[in-house]
Amino acid sequence: MIVATIIVVIVVFLLYLYGSKIVNDKNNEMKSSSQVEDPYKSPAINKQSEDEYKKFEQMKRSLSLPDNFASFDCPIKDYKIEYCDRDGKVTVRDITVKQFYRYEYNNNSWWNLYLKSFCHLRNEDRTFHVQDIEHLWIENIEINDIQGYFESIINHNQKWKIIKAISEHNNELKLLAFLSRAATGQMNKTQRNVIAKYVLNFENDLPKEELSDEIKFVTCEMKEFNKLLKQQVVPQEHIAKFMECSAELLMLRKETDSMENAVFQKIKKSLGV
Repeated sequence: MIVATIIVVIVVFLLYLYGSKIVNDKNNEMKSSSQVEDPYKSPAINKQSEDEYKKFEQMKRSLSLPDNFASFDCPIKDYKIEYCDRDGKVTVRDITVKQFYRYEYNNNSWWNLYLKSFCHLRNEDRTFHVQDIEHLWIENIEINDIQGYFESIINHNQKWKIIKAISEHNNELKLLAFLSRAATGQMNKTQRNVIAKYVLNFENDLPKEELSDEIKFVTCEMKEFNKLLKQQVVPQEHIAKFMECSAELLMLRKETDSMENAVFQKIKKSLGV
């Protein structure tokens, strides 16, 4: 009995020592880890860059614009955008751009594009970060390369002129696109080139190939087609050229499709030709 009691006491004592060792090791580990500096809280190597970035983050949340914003004229003011805000919420908005900016950060090594606009959804001024715009439309024409589109404005190249021209003749192009797709639902390159030639009657300084490539994004459904015909969207001074283009599209096929011919006759009747 005495021997059993002694064994029990020894076992309890050993368990106590082992438990104390685990606690001490854990405390030492926690103490050691607490001495390691949090990399996310470590001071920036370049204090000036850190300050600049803080200003930039603050600017993103307000309409205040720092001195190192370069402004550009935005040739088209009205857009529809699908926008993802800083909380990850996505909304579709109609906006009217007041000013278009490029923010130069850290000696031009990093920059962003912003649209200071009137937001019709919120009914107030808002600033939109271009990189947070997931989809962009101009008169129902979607711009696939959003960043490239705004960069083209900065670089003064032809792309924004092409998009502007398509926007200005958008309703006419929708009718022509509907005619082109009437037979097969598709619009091929030859048809796009014919439609591009129509636009070049009024905007003759545009590159035809690039114009043709952008025209492929013009679409029109039956309901919209009928609505546009009732609204007589083809300007009177454009009707002759428009019908010339329509007839050329019709003659591209060796055998005229009945659906395509019906659309052509409907256009002709609507324009009183």
